[in-house]
Amino acid sequence: MDSFREWLSDNLRYICLILGILIILIGVFFGVRTLTRVISSGNGSQQVQEDSIVAGSAVTASAGNSTAVQTPSSAGSTAVATPTQPVSESRPANVTATPTAAPEVTQVPVDENAEQEVSDVINTYYAALNTKSIDAIRTVTERLSESDILSIEVSETQYSDLSITVKPGPDGNADSAIAYVSYHYINPSQFVAHPGLSWLYLRRGEDGAFRIVVNQEDLSRVEPYVNELTATPEIQAILSQVQTESEAAEAEEAMQAEASENWEQSTEGTEAAAVSPGVQPTATVVAMRTATINATCNLRGGEGYDYPVLTVLPQGASVTVIGDVGTGWCHIQTEYGEGYVGSQFVSLA
Repeated sequence: MDSFREWLSDNLRYICLILGILIILIGVFFGVRTLTRVISSGNGSQQVQEDSIVAGSAVTASAGNSTAVQTPSSAGSTAVATPTQPVSESRPANVTATPTAAPEVTQVPVDENAEQEVSDVINTYYAALNTKSIDAIRTVTERLSESDILSIEVSETQYSDLSITVKPGPDGNADSAIAYVSYHYINPSQFVAHPGLSWLYLRRGEDGAFRIVVNQEDLSRVEPYVNELTATPEIQAILSQVQTESEAAEAEEAMQAEASENWEQSTEGTEAAAVSPGVQPTATVVAMRTATINATCNLRGGEGYDYPVLTVLPQGASVTVIGDVGTGWCHIQTEYGEGYVGSQFVSLA
């Protein structure tokens, strides 16, 4: 017993030091856990995420990695995506817009003339994207880079049905604006047009004209302000509508893809019409066969969306396939007359 007391007396300072260190470590551990919980709860509310794009960004809502303008490929920014990224080719991506408390955003009302100027710039911009007119895009954007130009030139995305909502810019004056642009976009890999929603930042140049800002540093600077705008009820309503349309487009896309696959499988092995020796056919021609329309679709006067609609064929209608013109369109005979429909709408009997 005396030897233990002697050992304890000799080592007491070391024991106290070890105990003190353990107490400090335990305190730090629980302090970090408490701080982490506080931070996590503070970030639990919905936030709006912007996918960086050349000119503005696809509008997204934090719901996993979903994006509103699925958004998306580079064809503008969605997103999604070139100076606008479609909320889905980046597709991408479905957006779930959840209700959030409207933040206090101080806004200077947008002058009607300024709103019209902004709308004109954006319409010019998207029209130029569709035609890949770099000169026209330069007139409505700031400092278009070579990489931006390359993205535009290789993009095959087409935009239509633009709807523009103009909001005051972050500078608190009439010399800047944030524009939310909802649209439909389609590219060669898609069967149907998909909805998208992107935001663009515009400001007046020295000549007094609005131009779209494409510089990433400038876009990053206004993102917090755009986040607040996007969480307001007006923009959330637009986002919710795009989400609803996006889900419908995704379902239609899946149906069309399946129909196209079934069509390809059903036509495998079909004998092509005879051609003269040494002459290559310009299109795949199949023997006339009975087929069924697998989904309601338009019967057109030619093989393309530019041709007029002759009538609407109901799902289940019986038709006769005259030939596959080799461009994704099928030449058919119906009780309503002769015309063309997309090959994916036709299922051979």
